[in-house]
Amino acid sequence: MMQSYGRGFIERGCVYQRFRLLTHHGAIPHQRCHISSLSLVNMAIVAPVGFNALQRADMNAAVAMVRKYDPVAYTPGLFLPTRESRLGYFAIRSFWVQTGLRLSPLPNFATKEMTAVEIATPTIMEEERIRRWKVGIQTLFEGVDDDDTNYAWSTDPTLRLLRHLLQNHRLSKRYFESILDARLRDVSVKQYETVQDLIDHGSASCGNLISLVLELEGVPNIVTDEPSSSSQIYLAAKEIGIAHGLTNALRGSIPVLSTTGKLIVPAELCVKHGVKTPRYLLSALALGDGEGKKVLQSAVHDLVDYARSYLEKARKRRDRVLSEPGGEVAVRAFLPGLASETFLDRLERKSFDLTDQNLRTIRLVEHVRCALKLYDASVQKKY
Repeated sequence: MMQSYGRGFIERGCVYQRFRLLTHHGAIPHQRCHISSLSLVNMAIVAPVGFNALQRADMNAAVAMVRKYDPVAYTPGLFLPTRESRLGYFAIRSFWVQTGLRLSPLPNFATKEMTAVEIATPTIMEEERIRRWKVGIQTLFEGVDDDDTNYAWSTDPTLRLLRHLLQNHRLSKRYFESILDARLRDVSVKQYETVQDLIDHGSASCGNLISLVLELEGVPNIVTDEPSSSSQIYLAAKEIGIAHGLTNALRGSIPVLSTTGKLIVPAELCVKHGVKTPRYLLSALALGDGEGKKVLQSAVHDLVDYARSYLEKARKRRDRVLSEPGGEVAVRAFLPGLASETFLDRLERKSFDLTDQNLRTIRLVEHVRCALKLYDASVQKKY
């Protein structure tokens, strides 16, 4: 059954990629093809039976959000075991993506507390975005058992999906709040001081994201007084979350630097390798400063090593993870770590050059190869 499902997914993925090639060459209108092909995949393997039109539209919006802004996490979500778990994965991921989007319109949740935002600085606008999401999550947990359309969740597709999940699953509010707190702290940071600061952010953001997916799957979190005997599953989730967070930071580093002036390389690595200030660095890279580019590559190399080290720590826990209740389900929730590794490998092949024009270009062959790698890992219960 698993092999049949895997072959079916890969076939659908290849069909979707063929649609993309046809649109690229003008054979089919791009927007219509993109929407219809993606919706077909969603209906085939994500949407729970009995979803109405509004719920299907919300689901399509969530999947499209993840596929556009968090592409490394899109394919792993399709390998979760049930339609409900795949739906939940994309709903939670959509929440995570939207709370981290910079310079996009503020969410318009329907609550009495919301007021118009006057002309403000980008930082104030981003803080307001997080505040609104906090209100949305608060009303989501308050209104999970009633149908009052005055609640914030009633006006937002992602929150409507999360409400559907909360009616059927026990999800911890503290994980949502921790993600939002991490987002809020990140808004005002132009550069993290230490690598540990960046690691802590990855744990709070991506680590708690994976923990929510584990809760969705009903994986118990065994908490004891001794940290060494705590749930190996949730410890591995934190480590994979850190690797995933560092990878995402590297992937978005140059766009973030150019739009916000935020340098993802922590200050301690800049001092260690001689990386200049963000403003100078952009100018140096634009002017072809070979020395400036070389020192940046050295600092990026260090960050890649940190990401790989946390992924390896999580992998060393595999036997203990599988021995715990829910371990076989948990390993599929860890597949985003394997997908992140493909970007780290690509970055290493590009000599750790974040400015390489082909770094973020993924061809059809690589898409299929990655899907096959994820499928094999899911069958072998690896990550």
